[in-house]
Amino acid sequence: MGKKTAMDIIKSINNEKFIVKNLKDLVVVMTNAEFLREIYGVGEKMVEEILKFFDSKENKILLQRLEKSGLNFDSQKYME
Repeated sequence: MGKKTAMDIIKSINNEKFIVKNLKDLVVVMTNAEFLREIYGVGEKMVEEILKFFDSKENKILLQRLEKSGLNFDSQKYME
């Protein structure tokens, strides 16, 4: 996934008024296949890969470590 697609996903999260303040919120949004499919530029293959990423035990551990290290998952911060 490129930077533009990542930003499009963040914009869509904010436009849909999802509240993403932490990792748990992010996982809820990013595992919503219907929401992902509605984003322009996000095809079925990318949806499948995003769902696989968030389902992976290793990636869950990595994301938890990043959150504990202080990574900010607040989607509003990336729109400023």
